[in-house]
Amino acid sequence: MESLLIGSQIGSLEHYIRLVADIDRYRSPSNFIGQVEERFPDSASGRGRLFELALCEVLKQEGITPFYYQVRFTPRSIIDFDVLLYQSPNRPVSFSLKTSLRERWKQSYLEAVILKGVYPAARCYLVTLDRREAKRMKERMVKEHMTELDACLVATSEAFNSLIAELRQETFEQIDAVRLFEGKKINGPIR
Repeated sequence: MESLLIGSQIGSLEHYIRLVADIDRYRSPSNFIGQVEERFPDSASGRGRLFELALCEVLKQEGITPFYYQVRFTPRSIIDFDVLLYQSPNRPVSFSLKTSLRERWKQSYLEAVILKGVYPAARCYLVTLDRREAKRMKERMVKEHMTELDACLVATSEAFNSLIAELRQETFEQIDAVRLFEGKKINGPIR
C-alpha cells in the first residue's frame, strides 16, 4: 500500500512508509492499525511514533482533513497533543495515543482537563492498543467521574471504526490566525 502521508514533513516517516509498504490495501481503520501494529519493531523505541503515523494515515485515508500532528497548545505550553482536528466555533477534537496505558493515561487526562478548561466543547479521546488496560480505564473513568475524557478506545476495535465514521461526517477547518495551537498541518486531496 502506498502511504498518503508521502510528502508530509514528519520525522520517522521514511521508516513508517517502509513498514506499511507490504500492507495489501486499506480496509478499515481498525484493520489498518492492526496490520501496522503487527509490523511494529520488538523494541519499545519508536512504537508510539509509528502508532501516531498510523492514525494520521487513517485520517488521510478517510478524508478527515485538515488535521494537525504533534500540536503545542500555546496557552499551556506544557501540553502537546498527538493529533488534533478543529471545528468552529471553538471545538477542537484531540487524540492522545498510547501503545500501552499503565500510568500514561494520566498525561492524556491532564491534556483533556487543560483543553476543556479553555474549550469546554472540546472532545478528547484516549486511544490505545492495549485492550486489557482500556477496559480498566473505562471502568476508572466511570468510577472517578472522569468526564474530561470523552472515551477510551482500542484502535483495533469496532468502537474506533465507529468514531472514525462519525468524524468522517463532520467538517474540520484550519486553525485561524489566533495561534493557540502550533503543529504540523496535514491537508490535501485524497487520491
